[in-house]
Amino acid sequence: MLLYLVLFTCVKKALLSFQKFRLSVPRAIILTIVSVTLDLQISNISDFVHLFTTSDLGSVTFFVESFLFWISQGYLILFLRTKIREIKFMGKEFLLIQKIIPASYVLLLILNLILLIQIFLLHFYFTVYLILIVGVAYGLNVFLMSYLSYILLFWHKKKSNKILVSLGMSSTLATFSGILTLIFIGSVLFTKGYFVNSESHVVFPIYNPSSILGIVSILNTSIFLFSFILMWIGTALLFAQYYRKLGKFKFLLMVTSPLIFFVGQFFTVINFFFPFIDSSSLSFVFFYSVIFSFSSVIGSIIFGAGFWLLARSVSDKEVSGYLNMTGYGLIMFFTSATATVVHTPYPPFGIVAISLVGFSSYFVLYGLYSSSIAISQDVDLRKRIRKSTEAHVRLLDHIGAAQLQDSIETKVSEVAHVIEEELKAESGITPSVSEHEIKDYVKSVIREISNKK
Repeated sequence: MLLYLVLFTCVKKALLSFQKFRLSVPRAIILTIVSVTLDLQISNISDFVHLFTTSDLGSVTFFVESFLFWISQGYLILFLRTKIREIKFMGKEFLLIQKIIPASYVLLLILNLILLIQIFLLHFYFTVYLILIVGVAYGLNVFLMSYLSYILLFWHKKKSNKILVSLGMSSTLATFSGILTLIFIGSVLFTKGYFVNSESHVVFPIYNPSSILGIVSILNTSIFLFSFILMWIGTALLFAQYYRKLGKFKFLLMVTSPLIFFVGQFFTVINFFFPFIDSSSLSFVFFYSVIFSFSSVIGSIIFGAGFWLLARSVSDKEVSGYLNMTGYGLIMFFTSATATVVHTPYPPFGIVAISLVGFSSYFVLYGLYSSSIAISQDVDLRKRIRKSTEAHVRLLDHIGAAQLQDSIETKVSEVAHVIEEELKAESGITPSVSEHEIKDYVKSVIREISNKK
């Protein structure tokens, strides 16, 4: 415990010093994406570039990307740690998460440092450290995604909101996918040798679909696919809440563009349309590996960009911040989720991306929970404003129309502020409906009631 406190304090002071170099959240995100993309790309073609990876330049490249990753992630975790204190679940803070995240960061950092020390001093690394890193990263991922699933489905039972149930089910499937990935990678690594060095062969294992690991791999891919589909549906419903602000073109662009992610994942269909291409050739495998890596990154960026566009259309700064953070989280999550180290390259390219899996889930938890709860509270608030407006119309129907509208706007605004405080006390998140939007909504309800008479 004392060692953890000392290490975390030292890391915190070092990261805060980076503010002098104007390290900000967007720049830290860019550093993370660049380092992880480089890590993924080299990992996926490590059997083709074995001479490079095992050279001194390859080791230096691994060190540099690791350094950039841990600096940027440490900065982002410190930033998000202050933000997550502001939100609550059923009136209570996420105290357990606030303790687990820094501890996981320090533990993964130590394990990665041990790998680096082994590579530079011993010129080999023990595979047990890959297993430990995978276990911690995906263990954190499973915990956070299952917790996100629980709180979103809990709110759905209270609010009965399609956005919450879709995102909640997506998180549930992502939890199962994380468990299966942990089982698969862990099982494969246990069959490897005790250590890996520059003389070790880089082999991507292929398993018979009828074997246990083959079934686990296919099941995991299917579950992850359905998790993405439910996430896509949930975000489409979320974007629909701002259809008028976005406009038809932006809305369709934001909803349909994430499908590019799927196109990238199933790039092998090129062999179906162009049968003259030999999919077993080394050149095809090489280019497929390169394109697969970039399609995953680009597809996830396109997915996250939808939230950034939506954030620009929202006037409330808090909700805009939630949406931006959701975009960041989804980019990191869907990028890191494709990483693997079952081929045990030297140095272990791919382990940096795997280390991101748990931390990206932290961003997804914060962003999706905050933005979906804020928007579901907006829907709830509007329903209650409607009921309050209708009640006041019936009560004050005997006075003039102009006076009626002014009187109802005043009374309903007072009621709306009380409801807003109740919702904020329960979740720690303020609904994004502004005073001006409340008055406009009250006017539209009054007009709707008047037209029915």
